[in-house]
Amino acid sequence: MFLRILKFIVRNLSGGRIPLSLAHMVTFRCNMRCHYCDYWRRNSEELSLSEIFRMLEESAEIGIPSYTATGGEPLLRKDISEILKFASDLGFYVILFTNGLLLGERKVEADRIFISLDTLSREKFVRITGIDALPELISTLRRASENHEICLNTVIHEENLDEIEALVRFADELGVGISFEPVSTYFHGCPSLSREALRMSAEKLLRLKKEYECILNSKRYLEMILRGERFDCKPHFLLRVNPDGSVISPCYEIEHVGAGSIKDGIKNILRGERYLEGLERAKNCRGCYLSCYAETSMALSLRGLLSSLPTVLRLL
Repeated sequence: MFLRILKFIVRNLSGGRIPLSLAHMVTFRCNMRCHYCDYWRRNSEELSLSEIFRMLEESAEIGIPSYTATGGEPLLRKDISEILKFASDLGFYVILFTNGLLLGERKVEADRIFISLDTLSREKFVRITGIDALPELISTLRRASENHEICLNTVIHEENLDEIEALVRFADELGVGISFEPVSTYFHGCPSLSREALRMSAEKLLRLKKEYECILNSKRYLEMILRGERFDCKPHFLLRVNPDGSVISPCYEIEHVGAGSIKDGIKNILRGERYLEGLERAKNCRGCYLSCYAETSMALSLRGLLSSLPTVLRLL
């Protein structure tokens, strides 16, 4: 896998635009009702299993090294085990993002599993997710950490600002990694964090990072948030595919375009006018702190290669 990543880096630093990861939103369906996310409110057709297999084969052919299954809740697809295994058999580094509730009911073949956990308070969990399932999730987490490479994925918002250290300690006790990022401005169910709240959370994580190796966020990423800086975004590193196969360029955070359908062929998408137009829009972005874009863009630039690459390799 390291050699595949190295080849990818060399290609991109020499001017190529091959994505690092095929980020596949498997479904919008979800068994949680988080107030800062509205994917679960959306209806969409979903690619058939054969269409997903074809997408994965084409992605492997052009040299995309990683496949990320996300959602919604990807484990709601009954054929998710087949999808993950097919991707793994093709040589992808396979990443699964899940809320974890169905982890015990599906056979999961993934190199790394990110499980959402925003709070250790049962009362807050109900307020955030709309369901009372924290004890079951904690139990699933403990079992899964014995057999899988698990990382916790925590969205920082007003409800859990006071729990950052407790969540880090929990991850450390469990022997798993943990990654933080501020709530997205893309959705409207949760207010953005104030500049002061962002600064304080970054400052706290930088302090904790000196003591806890489980924090996956890079020092550079946290310092960027602390100082309120922007980064040179390279959104082509992630090829975003919706459940129905439509491709988003450059991302959900800013005004984006539909770059076509994966059914038209990945090569055609990547060199298409609409896709390239979307990438140009990223140059006018006011900035975000989404770690998937920020960490990757900083790590795979000449300036950040040495300082941030270890973080990306840990996240992959």
